[in-house]
Amino acid sequence: MPRKSLAKRRREPKVDDEEDENPKDGKTQKVQTTPTQATGEAISNPPPIQLHSNPKVSSSAVKGIPPPPIEEEEGGNNNGSDDMIPPAMTVNLKTSSSKKATASKSKAESSAKKESSSSLVEEVEEEEEALEEMEDASSHGGGGGATFNLLLVLLLLGLGCSAGFVHQRIVQDLQLQLKGYQQDLRHSESSIATLAEERNGAVEQADKIRSELIDLAHEIRYFARQQLKAKFGPGPIYPVELELEFPGADGEINLQYMTIELDGDNMPHAVLTFMSQVDSGLYQKRGFGFHHAGDHIIFGSPMGVDGNGYEFGRVWEDSGFSRLLFHEHSEMVPHVPYTIGFNGRGPNLYFNMVDNTEPHRDSRDPCFGTISRGRNVVDYMHTMAGALNPGDWKELENAVIIRSATILRSA
Repeated sequence: MPRKSLAKRRREPKVDDEEDENPKDGKTQKVQTTPTQATGEAISNPPPIQLHSNPKVSSSAVKGIPPPPIEEEEGGNNNGSDDMIPPAMTVNLKTSSSKKATASKSKAESSAKKESSSSLVEEVEEEEEALEEMEDASSHGGGGGATFNLLLVLLLLGLGCSAGFVHQRIVQDLQLQLKGYQQDLRHSESSIATLAEERNGAVEQADKIRSELIDLAHEIRYFARQQLKAKFGPGPIYPVELELEFPGADGEINLQYMTIELDGDNMPHAVLTFMSQVDSGLYQKRGFGFHHAGDHIIFGSPMGVDGNGYEFGRVWEDSGFSRLLFHEHSEMVPHVPYTIGFNGRGPNLYFNMVDNTEPHRDSRDPCFGTISRGRNVVDYMHTMAGALNPGDWKELENAVIIRSATILRSA
């Protein structure tokens, strides 16, 4: 610890309380002055002249203190100066006053010196005490520093042990997490492998089912050909005539006819289904009509009720011939103008008015015949919807009903 400078810690000397005697009332008053102030006041303000004796003011008060010497001006000539020696009485009185002032000054200086000395002694003692405290603090600090260092080392060792323990725990936790992740990964890999096996099995199963369906379709088609030949002749083209009922003026009925040639070789299942509907009389009861037209087709479906009050849709469902067993399709019978086909699996029908081969490829609608006679009838039916722009879909004002359908024997 650095030692404090004595100059910084030096105290200002205390101001001595000067005792002044007041010759008027004989009481002693304490006047706080500095040495320089006491001297100046004694010289500038001398006490009043006393012609009577005062036991409290005696020469013993300033005994042994010579009056201050009178300084002469340079050149040794004091003539004309304010400090010229006055008459005897005046000089004596002034000398007495000067002695009193000098005595007061000396006493003040003595007190100041004593105070200064005592202050110096006190400062020295305080400095020594401070030094001793510093030495004690240093000596104790050394021991305390060693103790602190020892505690610090122990603390660091404890922290090191704790850090090592925490690190070990973290490593163990991470290892456990890693094992868990590895187990999850193995489980995921196993699941993926299982899913892959299941997928492969599903794909194989789907391929097997698809193959079976294809085989079943071939069987159905083969069976349909055999049925067509057995029931409707050798074929392979089977003509059917449609009698269409158009509304006329004043409620009259206008009948029109068309002939459709059905391809029993490339579309045997669809042809057999349609001819079975015709043969069962479903088109003989005025229960099917064409009622909507678009820019690309004319659309018809079962409609109305029969004589017994049954809806024709229900009649068609009860017949067993309303729907195909699958979406039969053949590139040999494209969806070109003036062809007839089933919408979906039936029983709804439509006539193609434009080439719908590409638009109908994905839907795989069964197109199974071509209009060989009466195309003008279909054109007139299409005009009944009015002007048709691409995408238009309009309902005919009056539906065109199939009055009858007749199977013509092939030659």
